[in-house]
Amino acid sequence: MGINSFSFKIRKYNINWSENVKKIRKVAGFTLMELIIVIAIISILAAAVFWAINPARRLAEANNAQRWTDVTAILSAVSAYIVDNDGDYPAVIDDNSSTSQVLGTDSGTCDSYCGAVSTVASCINLTADLVDNGYLPTIPTDPKTGDVGNSDYYINKESTGIITVGACDPEAEGDTTPTIRAQR
Repeated sequence: MGINSFSFKIRKYNINWSENVKKIRKVAGFTLMELIIVIAIISILAAAVFWAINPARRLAEANNAQRWTDVTAILSAVSAYIVDNDGDYPAVIDDNSSTSQVLGTDSGTCDSYCGAVSTVASCINLTADLVDNGYLPTIPTDPKTGDVGNSDYYINKESTGIITVGACDPEAEGDTTPTIRAQR
C-alpha cells in the first residue's frame, strides 16, 4: 500500500480514497480560479470592443449635447429678460442682422474664432443683463474651446426681433458636423 492508493476497510465496505477523489474532481466542474480568469478575459475584450467603437465620436456627441444645452439656456435667459423688461432687448445686442456677436469679454478677436457664422470683432458681455439679474448662474462656455473671454457661442437679433443663439464650432460626429442653433 503506497501513498497514492490509500484504502482501508470500514466494517464491511472497501473505501479507496484515491479513486473517489478522482471521481469527485471530474464531476465538480470549474475551479474558482478558472472562472475568475474567464471573467477577466471577457471583461477586457468587452472594454476593448467598447473603445474600438470610436470613442472620439462619443466624446464629440457628448460635447455637442452640452452645446445644445448651453444654447437653449442662453436663448431662454435672453427671452426671459425680454419678457421681464417689457420687450426691451439687452442693450449690448446690436440690430445688424447680417453679422452675429460672440458672447464673452474680449474686445477685438472674437470674429476670428467663430466658424459657423460671420461675427463682429468685439465680443458682447451679457453678464450684467443675464447673470447679475439671475437669469443664468454664469455665461456658458463651449466645453472644448470656450472661456470667459470668448465663450464660442454667438447671438444675433433679426430685424423682426427673432433672436438666434448658436455654437460657433460644433464637433464632427462621424461624417457630418451638426448645426447647433436655436431661435425664438
